[in-house]
Amino acid sequence: METQIPASSGFPGIGALAILLCISLFAPGCATMSAGPDQPAIHSRPTDASALRESLLSLGPEVAYDEAYRVAETAFRVSGELADEYRVGESAIFHNMLVNAGLRDRGLCYHWAEDMEAALQRLSLYTIDVHRVISREETIREHNAIVVTAKGQPVGKGIVLDGWRDSGDLFWGPVSQDKYPWREKPPAGQALP
Repeated sequence: METQIPASSGFPGIGALAILLCISLFAPGCATMSAGPDQPAIHSRPTDASALRESLLSLGPEVAYDEAYRVAETAFRVSGELADEYRVGESAIFHNMLVNAGLRDRGLCYHWAEDMEAALQRLSLYTIDVHRVISREETIREHNAIVVTAKGQPVGKGIVLDGWRDSGDLFWGPVSQDKYPWREKPPAGQALP
């Protein structure tokens, strides 16, 4: 005798699973791809923020030690807090599917960037600039993150901070070595040049 699951049981049917699969494949936002031969992978994810702090200090002699310390500590702390708040699992892509299907409220890459930017802006920095960046805007491979630079320096000389990419384990590294072609995202209502 074959067991049937009633429609009211809350178990998603084949149709619902197909919709989730389509959403994950075709919905825009935060696609990740492995680094190619011309784009080396960055493997700088220490268990503490000291290596990030040292990289921030190397952005320029004007970068204050206390600001580099606060940015590094905040970036690691906030990335972990957001992973908990968003209820992120192992895969950022799978989490995107849940958000796009309405099963999670937040956790797309631009949510991570918005929330990280807000946390870093609250630090009232004077020697470090915080930039919202975007890559491949308005494509299925669009991605958003934060870049920090020495005061007045262009995004290309900064360090990427990306909590989305590794599901809450803060990814960071030089913009010049990242696989994404970053450009500064203008404030809301302004078009890209």
